[in-house]
Amino acid sequence: MIKKSPPVLADAVIVIGAHEQMYWEFLCNSYKIGIPATILEDEVFYFQRQDRKHGLTPSEWVKEGKVARLEAGLEDYEKLNHLLSKNFMDTLDPGEQEALALLGSSKHKGYLFCTADKAAIRALGVLGWRERGISVETLLKRAGRSEALLKRLPYHFSEKWFNNSLQEGFAERHLWLN
Repeated sequence: MIKKSPPVLADAVIVIGAHEQMYWEFLCNSYKIGIPATILEDEVFYFQRQDRKHGLTPSEWVKEGKVARLEAGLEDYEKLNHLLSKNFMDTLDPGEQEALALLGSSKHKGYLFCTADKAAIRALGVLGWRERGISVETLLKRAGRSEALLKRLPYHFSEKWFNNSLQEGFAERHLWLN
């Protein structure tokens, strides 16, 4: 299958949700998936399905070429810290901070950030990066996934949730930008 453009930068909640809902392989076959190094190394180790924990092997995904490991440089973090207030940065987990730093980097142009975390989506709005993010629902629709799966998605994976969170961030720009 030909990978669809643009490449996708996946947050931990997306990786875990895709495993729980059983569409991870579909995403990997449909898109070039990048995952921040922080998430691969510190956050994505298991998921829950039917009250059982299932282990994940993120280092194998990189070796197999399923995903790309992306690492933000110090200058990428400095740029992000210059844009967002410390108080807002404190609302983001380390993987989300790295993903946003990567989005602001000239080395990783073209990636769309896929997350369902409200703080991370709000950050896209605060930064004015609306076009740099994508909801899981939209990602799956663009790849031709069935309506049955889309109806099973948790609400925070929906386009509506994504857009509402973006709008909140955009409306709060004056509070969180340096």
